[in-house]
Amino acid sequence: MACPPRAYLSSPHLRYLLKRLELREVYLMGGAHALAALALGTESVTPVDKIVGPGGRWVTAAKRALYGIVDVDLIAGPSEVVVVADGHADPAIVAADLLAQAEHDEDALAVAVTTSESLAEKVEARLRSRLRSLPGDSPARTALKRWGAVFLAEDMEAACGVVNRIAPEHVELLVEEPQRWVERITAAGAVFLGAFSPVTLGDYVVGSNHILPTARAARFASPLGVWDFVHRTAVIQVAPHRYPKLARAAATLAEVEGLPLHAEALSAGERGRL
Repeated sequence: MACPPRAYLSSPHLRYLLKRLELREVYLMGGAHALAALALGTESVTPVDKIVGPGGRWVTAAKRALYGIVDVDLIAGPSEVVVVADGHADPAIVAADLLAQAEHDEDALAVAVTTSESLAEKVEARLRSRLRSLPGDSPARTALKRWGAVFLAEDMEAACGVVNRIAPEHVELLVEEPQRWVERITAAGAVFLGAFSPVTLGDYVVGSNHILPTARAARFASPLGVWDFVHRTAVIQVAPHRYPKLARAAATLAEVEGLPLHAEALSAGERGRL
């Protein structure tokens, strides 16, 4: 693990966690230079094969630059949530969950999509009221000014379409029968169903991995999972009696591609006498 010195030295909670995890190596370094050290190695840091974990914009830029030298988990951007709410949703919950997401980062995206004009007005009013009471330097103020929005959708089908177009990191379905609509969400890092499944629980305790695709990458990427820590190798063995038919097909394809040495290899030596 690599961790900025200030974060390590100032947090007994972090040091306790690392002890419980029995990590063998902890390097007191952070930011882009930490990723460079891990990927390329130094006199005191052995180079690694893969780098996993969140970070700010400089860490993200370093991951992008180092990908190929090492593997990385995701090229992740600022955090995102889209809260889908119908007329039965509690505007206080919708506003609170948008604010919680906006608290992450000044560039965090916090958006609500609702089928109820009345709910949209109530959510907007609650957000304005709550923002007035926040400290002037709260990231939530800037995030909501830059990337906050409340969209009004004609119906739930349209609302799900908006979500899939945004392809956000987190989606909350604060609607009646959320299980009915979850299958319509085809591009999201994680979907949280109902008022008792807020994203904040996903941040900490429910067990879903919290390293998720952002910046529309949910169209093609998945949350970090077991497969990201498994190295796979293909192993091929063809039975001799199957070889002639397969070789004829491969030779035809090689000839189409204009690769005569490929076709020749298929008939070399003992293979050619089968």
